[in-house]
Amino acid sequence: MKLNIKELKPGQIIYICNYRHNDIDKKPIRAIKPTEVMVFDNEDLPRGKKIYYSPVHFIVMKKLKPSKTIIAPCDNTGYRMSPGTFVNMFNNMNECIVCFNEQMCVIENQIRKAIYTSEKYYTDKLNEMNKMKNKYKG
Repeated sequence: MKLNIKELKPGQIIYICNYRHNDIDKKPIRAIKPTEVMVFDNEDLPRGKKIYYSPVHFIVMKKLKPSKTIIAPCDNTGYRMSPGTFVNMFNNMNECIVCFNEQMCVIENQIRKAIYTSEKYYTDKLNEMNKMKNKYKG
């Protein structure tokens, strides 16, 4: 089941993922593969570390123990009082994987469309050049 940030409690183990692009020619805004994490209260953050727009943060689980990798629930696309986009949060790994694959399919379709569009553009350009070349053959 997909979870809401307000439902999370410190100590809870959940599964997160997120793969989004604003522009397929640039690196993704966020590329989080399906990952098992534990929810922590922001009061437990290391000194100097801040998490915005959320009362909790995630720490990646490695071999059933929390690692040192901290993941913010929200990306940095927000501004002032408007948070960015939250990661997808689930209570089981299978649903997380399905969501991640759906996000990957969206990006894959955008890339296929870009390939088709650029191929058509350059094919048309080449045909135009060949017409000019054939017109002035001597």
